[in-house]
Amino acid sequence: MCELDSDWRLYGNGLTDKEKEHLIDYVKEIEDTELLAHLHRAKEIYDLLRSNGVEALEDEWKYETIEYKYKTVSHLFEFRVGVYVKELDRYGMWGEFFGDDKRYLSFYAGDENFTEKEFGPLNSSFAFPGKDYSTIYSEAYSE
Repeated sequence: MCELDSDWRLYGNGLTDKEKEHLIDYVKEIEDTELLAHLHRAKEIYDLLRSNGVEALEDEWKYETIEYKYKTVSHLFEFRVGVYVKELDRYGMWGEFFGDDKRYLSFYAGDENFTEKEFGPLNSSFAFPGKDYSTIYSEAYSE
């Protein structure tokens, strides 16, 4: 507030350039953490829709719920699903890759064209209490 309102300057100094830069970076990390948590939740819902035989839509979006819109995103190495998170007005996606008897699951931030964007979430359970989320997982699988 010291930066925005001269009356507040009576109570302290404004931020240094280094503090401003850190604050901007930290806010981006918090926003990315919230997106990552939503992507995990969106994947759980997507898996439920598919496993319960919910019929896909016949337009560019494969499924739509109150919170999310889903579409298939083409990629050379992964099966990818793009997600529009309505609450955040942000886009993200996850990709699955199978190799070496493992399934790899990765989460990404994206733009409206589902092109990957820089993604730097915090390592915390900030957005949905009680859960820790990571951007990359691997687990053994058998055919």
